[in-house]
Amino acid sequence: MKRKRLIALLMAGTLSASLAAPVYASENVGSAAASTEIVQLRANYQVNPLGVASENLRFSWNMASNVIGKMQKSYRIVVTKGAADGETVWDTGVVENELSTGIQYESGELEYETRYYWNVTVIDNDGNEYKSEPAYFETGTSWDDVSWIVPSDDPAAGNTYAI
Repeated sequence: MKRKRLIALLMAGTLSASLAAPVYASENVGSAAASTEIVQLRANYQVNPLGVASENLRFSWNMASNVIGKMQKSYRIVVTKGAADGETVWDTGVVENELSTGIQYESGELEYETRYYWNVTVIDNDGNEYKSEPAYFETGTSWDDVSWIVPSDDPAAGNTYAI
């Protein structure tokens, strides 16, 4: 008889503890500060790439949040030349779109061998605005007016190379 009472008491204690745990947890959810940020900025699907071609240049980013239901409603990308606060070469303006991957660069030709900085500002479904830290990419070089070193076609010339 005592054994049955002991088991019943243990079961009642376990049941009480399991019912109280979700209530306690839900009270503490608000104690952690809500955090949302724009992270993992990529140009041509790479972090701070070097030697990129200006044609088909694409941007992407992630919105990281510990708030359930937080999502992007619009974005604005700004690309500057030479420094994060340099001359603006492209500003999308606010684009009402939830996309954050494969956003194509749609401005003039970029200069060769130049570092460009970019950031994105995201507006979420509650109207809050989040601006990323700047990222960068560097354009490649032009191969149009190069002189290649090639072996001579003349077998009598030996080990000579033509430029």
